[in-house]
Amino acid sequence: KQYANAAVSTPEEEKLTALDYLSAGFAPLLTQEESLLSLEADISGTKIVGDAVLSMANGQFGGLRLNIGDLYLAYEGESLFLRYRDFFGKLALSDCSSFLPDLGGLDLASLEGAIGNGVLTETDNGATIACSIPLGEWVIPLEFSFVRDENEISWNSIDAELSEFGVSLHVVPGTVCPPREDITQATDLAPMVQDILNLIEGKRYAVAISYADEELGLSVDGQIKADLTDGVKLSGEA
Repeated sequence: KQYANAAVSTPEEEKLTALDYLSAGFAPLLTQEESLLSLEADISGTKIVGDAVLSMANGQFGGLRLNIGDLYLAYEGESLFLRYRDFFGKLALSDCSSFLPDLGGLDLASLEGAIGNGVLTETDNGATIACSIPLGEWVIPLEFSFVRDENEISWNSIDAELSEFGVSLHVVPGTVCPPREDITQATDLAPMVQDILNLIEGKRYAVAISYADEELGLSVDGQIKADLTDGVKLSGEA
């Protein structure tokens, strides 16, 4: 059923379910080319606020830009972009699989099932839906809030709790569009990330060295490599 452009049913008509509220309330968000969002996060007692823009086209995810203080995050063209002050890097989504957490194969059917099993509480002017979404080893409590009148249903807020990280998130419709960064200026982080992962996994890593003494006329530039996959093996190049 499509509820986005339909009049809201009266109490004598079919009673709306949690999925009905979701499909009606978020229909504009999922079909508009750009939707503005305002975010407020509490991270271990520290509150931060920011703005985001979600891009959708015919129900397909097209991209996301998020601006929180000095932090800029974006997803565009199958890549993630991050700017923090003067640092601007990028990482292809395909390069993230080795360190991103396993989300347990969450799909639309399981998401609808979790929301459908949530607690729907209707009020005089809207409704709330409280549910929990399983993401791998985590279970994320969510609460959706909707405003309802005789003509339509619209979403009012989304609240999420990530207790494992001490984070709570509050999202409402926004009014500010984060500016688009010039992504051609971003540095590819894939080599750096792979070196860090190898170091963490205790396999192999490389350390760059550079030394110069003008009085002695001595200059050394090179790299020390360590391989810990089978004992300890060191090598170097200059």
